[in-house]
Amino acid sequence: MLLCCYKVVSVFDHGRSDSDAQQAFREIFSSVEWLLDAGCKVKTEAGEQIVEGTPEGIAAGVGNYPQKTDDHDDVHYVQFCHGASGVVFLLTKVHETVDLICTRNAREAPDWIGDVGGNGDWNNYRQRIEDKIKSLGAMTWQYGLLRKGPGLCHGVVGNGYALLAIARYFQSRSARAMDAASSMDNRRTSVSIVKKEDPVLKAKHGKKLQTAFREAAVLWLRRAQLFGLCIQKVEHATGAMQFNLFEGSCGAVVFLGDLIKVDGSVENLHKARFPMFEIL
Repeated sequence: MLLCCYKVVSVFDHGRSDSDAQQAFREIFSSVEWLLDAGCKVKTEAGEQIVEGTPEGIAAGVGNYPQKTDDHDDVHYVQFCHGASGVVFLLTKVHETVDLICTRNAREAPDWIGDVGGNGDWNNYRQRIEDKIKSLGAMTWQYGLLRKGPGLCHGVVGNGYALLAIARYFQSRSARAMDAASSMDNRRTSVSIVKKEDPVLKAKHGKKLQTAFREAAVLWLRRAQLFGLCIQKVEHATGAMQFNLFEGSCGAVVFLGDLIKVDGSVENLHKARFPMFEIL
């Protein structure tokens, strides 16, 4: 699915037709729909409904992904190779791809969206993706300090990179909101402030969004840094895997190096990406 997202991006970057983008996006849409609705959104225990994303839902593991579709075990792993944190990378890329399509179509749904799904409501679709990203992030933050070592695959730093991906996602949204607000500022003199579509009001709204997204990016970056501080406290792999990139201490070294490059600034988040996986 990630490769299909990259294909959509490539289609637009090279100026190819919307039919190419339509086909590429169609290939991932049904799978993304399943992911948004999967993970047991609402779970009933003792006659009570527990909703994903709430403190009660996080405590009960509602919203995480099982290892297989017929797995009804209450214990679900939260790690890169299977579980909430691994899906974060996909959904942040899907949201970026949806934004790209909307920008190409002047923030409106393209004509073919009704054939693909979503009933043409792009804003609702993007909001569903964002809500799921935040829910998976909360699950990763709550249960991501694993006892399996510091590795990328099923260790602490794999989950740490998921937190960095969420931080980068919100920083990207903050930058786009700031650009939109600046664009509206430049149009102030041409539109009356009494109009509903007044660019002054839109600019103020855009600046509020920019601030909110930036604060979210800072929050998730701080959480990733805290995971970095906990690496020395977890049990490290032994034997042949102890220096392995994906299962051993090498992944932890790369993660700590990326945190150093970021240097506590959300503007530097583009410098930190999951090695050998996040290619764009």
